[in-house]
Amino acid sequence: MKILLIYNKFAGAKSAEKRESIVVAALKASGHELEIIYTKPNRATVKEIENMDLNPYDAFVIGGGDGTIMNALNGYIPNKSENKPPIGFIPVGTGNAYVRDLGLKTCDIEQAVALITKNEPKAVDGAWARAGDDEYYYFNILGIGFVADVGYTAQKFKQFGNFAYTIGIFIEALRLKSQKAKMIIDGETYEFDHNFIEISNTRYTSNFLMSPDAEFDDGLLDVTVLEAVNVFRLLSSFPKILDGTHIKMPEVKTFKAKHIIVESEKTKVATPDGELRGTTPLEVKVLKHIIKVFA
Repeated sequence: MKILLIYNKFAGAKSAEKRESIVVAALKASGHELEIIYTKPNRATVKEIENMDLNPYDAFVIGGGDGTIMNALNGYIPNKSENKPPIGFIPVGTGNAYVRDLGLKTCDIEQAVALITKNEPKAVDGAWARAGDDEYYYFNILGIGFVADVGYTAQKFKQFGNFAYTIGIFIEALRLKSQKAKMIIDGETYEFDHNFIEISNTRYTSNFLMSPDAEFDDGLLDVTVLEAVNVFRLLSSFPKILDGTHIKMPEVKTFKAKHIIVESEKTKVATPDGELRGTTPLEVKVLKHIIKVFA
């Protein structure tokens, strides 16, 4: 296959740069022809991909983490090429939550290349979001409240990999506050005093099984709301999010939906796919089978 590799050398706290030669060697050893584009700051890569001719390629492969995937695909989806290639992933980022639903693990380059080489693309969902004045596509998860605060803090500790998010949880738990919000979920109105709201396309965020029942090809998004709890309840329940049993807690409400609107009491930052982009109010729609990925 002729592969276009979108590669983020700064992913995984710059550890991706050290792994680049391994990634390139693995792809070439599998018989693939390779062209590489390195990601650029300030979302310049989004525009570059949007304006490229993708017709000559058999695979569009993204090397990085969840944020790299989000940015690359925000250029890929509006790209006007007639025959856009299926998408593959090389998980060399920090969280790599999205690829877990494909059975991939962080830095398992051999397995990732094998999945691409097998060449069995599958149609999967994404989501469109309007967050304040910002609009974008996302593919893993979007959150506000405590989860967004954790994501912001975790960025300061990315050198610790996934453990950065655990550090963020304990730091942000010490300043835990609830927030009132109105949600319209497929036309039904709800009001919550909540600690966080997550709208998931896939099951994981970092190592945490946020939405254990999510399926990224069912045309639905999974909404998880943690109603207001105190810090002791939050921390004592923390192990439950590792195996998904938190959804059985009485304070946790879950929904499956195609269209979600969130209006919060105070303006809150949104975190799509581990990035910090936009604020409330939010509008989110599922995009059924918007992309094809090697699965």
